[in-house]
Amino acid sequence: MEYYELSITQTGKPKGRTKEDYATFNIESKTFRTEEEARQYLKDTYGDCKKQAMYQDTKEGAKQTGWVYHFNNEDISHAPVEKWYQMDWVTLSHVLENTVV
Repeated sequence: MEYYELSITQTGKPKGRTKEDYATFNIESKTFRTEEEARQYLKDTYGDCKKQAMYQDTKEGAKQTGWVYHFNNEDISHAPVEKWYQMDWVTLSHVLENTVV
């Protein structure tokens, strides 16, 4: 069995005059049958927001492992409305799973 998995770490910090660092507030994992489905999910979720490549150092040099999406966010379920800067760290993995029957 094979599938594609998105690992998403959502981080944020308050807007305004603040020196706070970004803090993680949610981690989620989503699975898809194809890479195209995973990429469509990212397009539907993040649209045209700013993104940059995320890299990891390896013995062979830096390797791209995903993307960081940057955007402004707000939550209208709280009073007063809270607004924050959000950065989502996203990796896409191709998973090959051996199943034993």
